Amino acid sequence: MNRKTAWVASMVVGLGAGACGGARDNPDPLESPLGEIQTAGAPQTVVRIADAFKDENWMRDIAIVGNDLYVAVALSGVYRLPKFGGGITPIDVSPDAEVDELASGDGAVFWERFTFGSGDAPTLYLRRVAAGDTAVSTIHREGIGGYEDNYGKNLQVDGSTVYMTELSGITNLGAIHRFPTTGGAELPSIAPFTYPAGGGYISATDLHRVWIARNGGIVAIDCPLNSGTCTIQRVTGDGTQPIATFAGKEAYVGAIDETSIYFTNVIYQPTPAPASVTTPLLKIDQQTGEIAQVTADSGGGYFMLDGGQELFYVSGASTINAVSKQGGAPRTVADLTGSHGIWRIAQDDTHLFVLTAQNQVVAIPKGTPAVAQP
Repeated sequence: MNRKTAWVASMVVGLGAGACGGARDNPDPLESPLGEIQTAGAPQTVVRIADAFKDENWMRDIAIVGNDLYVAVALSGVYRLPKFGGGITPIDVSPDAEVDELASGDGAVFWERFTFGSGDAPTLYLRRVAAGDTAVSTIHREGIGGYEDNYGKNLQVDGSTVYMTELSGITNLGAIHRFPTTGGAELPSIAPFTYPAGGGYISATDLHRVWIARNGGIVAIDCPLNSGTCTIQRVTGDGTQPIATFAGKEAYVGAIDETSIYFTNVIYQPTPAPASVTTPLLKIDQQTGEIAQVTADSGGGYFMLDGGQELFYVSGASTINAVSKQGGAPRTVADLTGSHGIWRIAQDDTHLFVLTAQNQVVAIPKGTPAVAQP
C-alpha cells in the first residue's frame, strides 16, 4: 500500500482534526513479543500497536540504528526497542503532539514533531537524540510545517547535514531545508518550488517529492508536464547539475551507490483496454551517463533499499522483491498479502524490517542474493 499524500495541506488538516483524539490520553500504545527471530521461516512480529489502541494510534515510520529499532507512533511519540523485540523505551512522548518521519545518521536519530495552537495551526519541531540515548533536543523550529509524501522520504541525513522538505507557504509550496545535525544556524535551502501562477496542473515531480541526499546535496528526477522527457539532477547549494535526460513522463530515484543511480520510469499503456502501467527499474552510470535496464517491471519499486549486491523494493501493495544490481529476474523475499499493504521498510545486514498496514513491524530474513544475469 502506498500511503501517498499529495500535499502537506491535506496532512495538516488531518492532524488538526485528530488533535483531540483519545490516543493523546495514552502515550504508550506499543507491545513487543520477546525472543530472538529465527534466520529462516515466516516473518516474525517485532512490535505492534496493542489491541486496545488500534483505533486511535498508528505507526508512521521506523528506523534501524545498530541493534535498535526506532518507531514513530502518530498521536503518541517516538520509541526505541531491541530490533528483534523486547523492552520498549519512550524517547519523545507527548499527549499534545504528532510525530512524523524518522531519519538516522551522524550517530543520531531525527524526527518531525508537530504541535497545534488554539486555531490548529501547526508548529514543526525538528528533534534529535543521540543513538542509544534518551536526552532529546530540538535543532529547528518552524511556524508552518513539513511535507509528507510516502512515495519517498522527506527527512534524510547525509554526513553532518539534515535535509527536510518543508512547507513555506501556500504559493511557495516548499523547498528542501538543511540543518547541521548537532543544531545551529540553518543552512541555505535548496530546490525551491513555487506553484505556477493561476494554478492548474503541474508535473508530478516539479516539487521534489522523491529525492535522495548524498555527497553534499540531493539527487532527484524532474519530469516537466507534457514534455515527454525527464532529467536526473544533482542539486546542491551551488545550483542544479543535470546528470542525464531520458524519455518519460514520470520517474523517481530509488537508490544510489558509489557507481550508479537506480530509478523507476513509469510507462502508461492506454491500449488495449483496460489501461496498464509498468515501471521498469533502470540504472545510470554516474561516470559515463549510460542507462541500462535492471528489470523490466518493478511493480512500482516503492521504498527501495540498497542491499549491497541487490536492491530491495516493494512490488505492488505487499510483495517485497530483490534483484541483482547487474540485472536479471527478481526474486520474492516475502509476500505479505495478509498485511493489507506495506508502509515503510528498513534494514540491517541480514534482515528487512517492514512496517505493515496492520500496524506492526515484522522482521524478514533477506535470504540468498539473486543471481545476476550473464
